Amino acid sequence: MWNEALLWTSLVQIDSDNDTEMVWGDCGSLYWVRRRDDLAAGRFDAAAFIFQCY
Repeated sequence: MWNEALLWTSLVQIDSDNDTEMVWGDCGSLYWVRRRDDLAAGRFDAAAFIFQCY
């Protein structure tokens, strides 16, 4: 399982921010990730989105 995690890299992370009134769920975070080989090949359509809420 950990070997699979090493194949992925983070593209963007956006955290909730009460000061700017950008809050997802109850102070969650937005993530776009993709596999390293897709990044090297320029396959931006292969990105995955993750919404994490506390």
